[in-house]
Amino acid sequence: IPSADQGQYSGWLESTREFVILFVILLAGITADRIGRKTIAIIGFILLAVGYFLFPFAQSIPQIFSFHAIAAAGNACITGMMSTIIADYVFDQDRGKASAVQGILIALAFPVVGLVLKPLPKYFQNAGYGEITAGAYSYYLVAALALFVAFILYLGLKDVAKKEEKLSFGTLLAEGFA
Repeated sequence: IPSADQGQYSGWLESTREFVILFVILLAGITADRIGRKTIAIIGFILLAVGYFLFPFAQSIPQIFSFHAIAAAGNACITGMMSTIIADYVFDQDRGKASAVQGILIALAFPVVGLVLKPLPKYFQNAGYGEITAGAYSYYLVAALALFVAFILYLGLKDVAKKEEKLSFGTLLAEGFA
């Protein structure tokens, strides 16, 4: 991508990401009511892994957008399930504490990303890999991390089934806009 066009494409990429998140978070919430929060959270991490894994293979602008959209869909599923999982697992009187712990863990994740994940390409370059290979290996490592988290969720979360009537997709959609 010519450097003169990179800012424009970057803006479009972010707009696409936000659109995908807005659309998918609604669908993820509705679907989670039908198939479970655990399943949607795991799907989210798998989509994130697929998007990150494919990104280094992008050979065109549409592929970049597509792979970024896959990762954004995963992000939406994960984000949408974070608070609903707390609601399902934690006693009502402890939800505030659980939300605070969640917020602290999210805040702590930013330095980890900045200190550990962001410099990965430089680590690979220092190990003798070229710039493109170092970038690709970094994406692969992050994809593997996302799959690892999906596996941990698979083992560690139980689907909390509520004894409620299963509403139709359309009804759940209408309630979401109410």
